[in-house]
Amino acid sequence: MKTIRNICATLTLGAILASTSVVAAPIYNTAIPPSATLKYKVTASYHGMSLSGSSAMQWKTNLKTYSVRDSTTVTFFGNVLNSASSGTVSKIGLEPSNYAETKLHKKFSASINQATGSFKPSDGDDRIPFSGQVQDHSSVVWQLSAIANGNRDSFVPGSSYHIQVIGHRGVRNWTFRVVRNETLSTPAGKFKTTVVSGNNQKNQTMTLWLAKDNYHYPIQLYFKDNNFESRQTVNSIR
Repeated sequence: MKTIRNICATLTLGAILASTSVVAAPIYNTAIPPSATLKYKVTASYHGMSLSGSSAMQWKTNLKTYSVRDSTTVTFFGNVLNSASSGTVSKIGLEPSNYAETKLHKKFSASINQATGSFKPSDGDDRIPFSGQVQDHSSVVWQLSAIANGNRDSFVPGSSYHIQVIGHRGVRNWTFRVVRNETLSTPAGKFKTTVVSGNNQKNQTMTLWLAKDNYHYPIQLYFKDNNFESRQTVNSIR
């Protein structure tokens, strides 16, 4: 059971985006991508154990509000993650107000108040302050997509972006760098992508392949945390 919990903990952004001291992140121009549902093939390894499965990400927006829902299923363990984020859309992108996740039947949620700069985790008694705009474990992927759409001329190799993400006990600073352009073959076809790699100085990394001609949708996602790594590659976009 301990091994299962460790695997499921690292299968998600929730485990990778934990808490530490933070500095207010800069504000970036954004252009919100249109609604879509992306389905992925999942491959992963943990201490040499190979895992496979599927995931789905449902993104909805009317350019005033947004919601995103994620679900991941892997062999042997079944459904290991359900998460949901919702909030408003402004000129600086996504402003989450509610986040909830269930990992292996363990639940966590947070209510986020961007105006007062604080959030209330379900596993804590007090509101936790933050400085500037923050994202949650689901919204951060789509905020990067919105930043890429809003900065097409400058979203190029060598550029970097700083984003705060809430965790169970606080927020963590993440730095995302555009590392290269790459044509990626997937079950859904070939895509011209911009590859963005992020880290939080805790031996945890996340890499996104954003489709340049498809609103910078995240068509591939790669996560690494010590002895665990996973890759989600798009099967379909609709």
